Amino acid sequence: MDRATKIRRTCSLTRRVDAQLSEQAVASRLRIFTYPLHARVRSFQREAFLRERACYPEDYAAFHLISKLFATRLGTKDPDRADGFFLPLYWPAFECHRIELRETIERLQFIGGGARHLIFSPWDTYPRPLARRANPYCCVDYGRADGVVADAYYVDSLRWLDERFTLICYESSIDTLPHDVGLYPTLPMTPTSPLDGPRDLLYSFAGSFLYFDGDHVRGTAAAPHWERLRDDPAADAFVGTLDEARARFGRKVDYFSLPRASTFTLCPAGWGRWSFRTTVAILSGSIPVILADYYELPLRESVPWSEFALVLPEGGLGRVDRTLRNLSREKVQALQRGLARHQRLFTSGGVVRPLVRRLERVLRRGRAALSRP
Repeated sequence: MDRATKIRRTCSLTRRVDAQLSEQAVASRLRIFTYPLHARVRSFQREAFLRERACYPEDYAAFHLISKLFATRLGTKDPDRADGFFLPLYWPAFECHRIELRETIERLQFIGGGARHLIFSPWDTYPRPLARRANPYCCVDYGRADGVVADAYYVDSLRWLDERFTLICYESSIDTLPHDVGLYPTLPMTPTSPLDGPRDLLYSFAGSFLYFDGDHVRGTAAAPHWERLRDDPAADAFVGTLDEARARFGRKVDYFSLPRASTFTLCPAGWGRWSFRTTVAILSGSIPVILADYYELPLRESVPWSEFALVLPEGGLGRVDRTLRNLSREKVQALQRGLARHQRLFTSGGVVRPLVRRLERVLRRGRAALSRP
C-alpha cells in the first residue's frame, strides 16, 4: 500500500470511527485523564505509521477509537477525579523503530496517585516469561516461540509495564493478567445481516496456512489438513489463497466479499491467537469458526460468544468439513439469529459498552488491592 492510499484509507476509517462513536451513548461515571503528548512525539507516531508497511490503517483506526473514547466520552481534565490515566502512545511506531517505549514513558511526570495507567497496543508484542506461559505461541518476533528471547525481552522491556499499567490489547490469551483488558478487533463498517437469504458457500477461508513450523494450526504439522480442504473442495466450500479465490470466483473477490457469500468462515489463529478475520466474518454475517487454542474470548462477561460463534480445538481442523455438515439446520439458524442480534458489538461504536464495563471492573478494583505479576 503506497503512502497516498494509506492516508486515504486511514482518514476514511477514522471518520467512520468518529461517526459511530458519536452515535453511541456512554452511560458511565468512569473518568479517564489523557496525558498530553509533545508535538514532536505526535508527529513521530504519525510519520512512523505512514512509513511502516507492517502498520495497517485498521490498527491505527483502533488506536484512534480508544484515544477518542478516553479523551472525549470518558475524559476529564482534572487528574484528581480520574479513575485511570491513559498514555496515547501508538506502540507499533516504537516497536518498528526499535525504540524503547520505557524511555519515552519515564520522561513523563506521573500524577496518577493510586489509579492505574492505561496503554493500548493492537500488536502482539507482549509475551509473559516462559515460567508462567501456558500459550506456546505467545508472539515473539511474529510468532516465534523462543523461550530464551522471550524471557530476556520480558525482563528488559516489559516487566515494568506489568507493574504499572493495564494493557488493552488484542492478544487475549490465558497469559493475560487479571488487570489487562483483552479486546477484539473492531471495524467501522455496516454489518451485513446473516438472515438475508441463503449463501453460495457453506464455509470458506482465504489466506495462507503455512506461516509457522511445528504444530501451530497454520504450521507444517497441520498443512496436510489444509491441503486436503484446498485440493478436494466441495462445490459449496473454498479454502485457498486470495489469488486462488479470484481465479475461481472472479477478480472482484476480496477478504470481505468471500465471507459475505459463506455461511461459516474458518478463523484460525495467526501471528496472535486473535484474528481480524473473526471480526470481518461477524460483520459480514458469516458464523465464525474459531480455531485458536489458548484464546480467551474477549469481553465475554458482556459478549455472548456461544450464541453466534463456533469454537473448535485446533486438533479438529481435519474434521471441520464433517463437523459443519453435520450441524442441524436448527443449530445453524440459531447461530445466525444470534449473530444478527450481536454483530454490532464488533463495530467501532458497538464495542464501547462492553469495553467500558470491563474497564470499570478493572480500574475500580485497581484502586483497592490488585495482584502483581
